[in-house]
Amino acid sequence: MEILLVTPSVEERDATGAAVNALAKILKARSHEVTVVSPLYEQIDPSARSLARRLTKLDVELGGNAYPCTLYDGRTPRGVQQLFVAHDEVFGHAQRIDQEDASKLLRAAVFAHATASLVKGLDRTFDAVHAFEWSGALALERLRGVLPEASTRTVLTMLSATGDLPLDAASRTQLGLGQDAATAESALEAAAPVARHVTVPSRRLAALFQSSPRLARVTQALTNAGREVRVVPAGIDPALWNPAIDTAPTSRFDPMDLRGKAQCKAHLERQLGLPHRNDAPLFAVWPSSADDQGFEALIAALPDALRNDVQFVVLLDHAPSAERRAELDALVRSLPDRIHVWESAEADAAHELVAAADFLVVLAGEAGQSQAHLVAARYGALPIACDAGGFGEHIVDLDASLSTGTGLLFATLGKEDLLGALRRAAAAFQDPKAFEARQSAAMRRDFTWDRSARMFESLYRGGEAFEVGVAAAAPPA
Repeated sequence: MEILLVTPSVEERDATGAAVNALAKILKARSHEVTVVSPLYEQIDPSARSLARRLTKLDVELGGNAYPCTLYDGRTPRGVQQLFVAHDEVFGHAQRIDQEDASKLLRAAVFAHATASLVKGLDRTFDAVHAFEWSGALALERLRGVLPEASTRTVLTMLSATGDLPLDAASRTQLGLGQDAATAESALEAAAPVARHVTVPSRRLAALFQSSPRLARVTQALTNAGREVRVVPAGIDPALWNPAIDTAPTSRFDPMDLRGKAQCKAHLERQLGLPHRNDAPLFAVWPSSADDQGFEALIAALPDALRNDVQFVVLLDHAPSAERRAELDALVRSLPDRIHVWESAEADAAHELVAAADFLVVLAGEAGQSQAHLVAARYGALPIACDAGGFGEHIVDLDASLSTGTGLLFATLGKEDLLGALRRAAAAFQDPKAFEARQSAAMRRDFTWDRSARMFESLYRGGEAFEVGVAAAAPPA
């Protein structure tokens, strides 16, 4: 099949980008022709990706203003075609499409219209177009008049329920939405029903479409269009995240032999200037820019958590606020043997961290916002995450006897619940034999994209069969 993936990001440190890259790679390995289209942001270097600049412009006109876009073309090492839509003023000063500034609506509109212009000008027909998040939904809406409806399957995947674009009359006009979206109050309400299939990565997120007042209008729009919200679990790239072959950490290991993991821990402690402690758990924290509430809970819990015999490494691959950085630095000054802040934007840093850690603290509020808990489990760093965010679908909570469990769950993303989970984790580490068995159990779980790719293939071919599916129902009165 010819498959087009429309995404706001292809960056590995972004949850959407990581998901799209992994899915594209697996679909390509399954003998499909895969093309990915995304904006070209300021941090993306065309020369570093060996991108060729096409001479043909993508014509976009909005509100009487012209926004001619340039197209960059390249291929990944696995043969996936990557197309980047570039416009210096629109995308060249932003790091993501939903960046909160005055140009957010303009970026979304230009990307949606440019994608439609791109597809219209290509000399091939796609069997399936798969869009991601609200910005991808808007692109699907613009593609309605371009794609042959009878032969092209359209899929929209939303990895999170938090992102959307509010609309008013002026923004609906700027986006060029049709009369059927004349009263839509958000991008998802206007555009999600255009997709033939709508998917989310967890049962919890699917249930929100039945129960959340905030999503009531989106749910009603889907119901009116006869659409269902189906669950297709997210995963990780098994070639990118595999401790048995990973060359970034100092040693390799697998569920049957964890000696290499102990060597990774000792190496990272020396590298970061921490004392080597076999008898103390190493907690890793790998926050993303979207983890605001979780970061607040961590900062509040750390002073009490560090009173225990533990070590923490906080990996910063982006700059936090000055206030949060000052709070972290104060803890490092007072307890340099117990906490280290590691600043690194290198991809290898995350690999080294999860290979060394005994636990990984997940600060995301929703499972769809992060793949860190799946990566952590694969590397034997038991994930600690909020059950309210849907992480319980991937993590089995440790029981008191350590006879079952693959991580630790806490009820709400606040100080006291997080602190309680950190203390339970520290206590579990004191039973080395049972703890190692839980690490091995976590590593054996299959969270790769292979199964999910097969489910998406079924949708691309017009199939309806799913192991898990939740119908979108009308909102409660």
